[in-house]
Amino acid sequence: MMRKVVIVALALLLITGCSKSKGIDAVLNDGYEMSNEAFNHWLETGEADLKDFRDKPTIWQAIHQMSHHVIEAREKWGYQPLTEERVNYLIVEIAESTKFETDFGREQLLDIVIRWKEGDFSRADHDHNTVWNNLGGTIGRASGVHEDRIPAWAIANQEAKLVINLD
Repeated sequence: MMRKVVIVALALLLITGCSKSKGIDAVLNDGYEMSNEAFNHWLETGEADLKDFRDKPTIWQAIHQMSHHVIEAREKWGYQPLTEERVNYLIVEIAESTKFETDFGREQLLDIVIRWKEGDFSRADHDHNTVWNNLGGTIGRASGVHEDRIPAWAIANQEAKLVINLD
């Protein structure tokens, strides 16, 4: 099962053009967040002098903070830009990371980011709460999804998937 998930994830990335060809091992700064300027620099040059992103808690935290853009919750602590590039990068990092003791966490996270890549945020509140629970969250349980906050790139990917499925 895990092998199929990784193959599907990497195939998605090949189709959409995400690459780690310049050997990036990091995307986050100060433990959990990367400024837009630093992330754009990484996208343009492939160079980053930042914390190792393959650290399992950091990956969970990135997904947690990215979900804040689309979920309903009384309190939200921390944000990271919810961009297609970041989702692509997470797919690669989760698939290639050796930091998972078992495939359980890897499969959960790949399921989340692959659905997001395909534009499916219908379960983003559940995704948030799964990650939030794993991180020991006590304040800020998600109670719904703000459909109007789903990024334009995700809507386009979802529409493209529908067209492909109809053909």
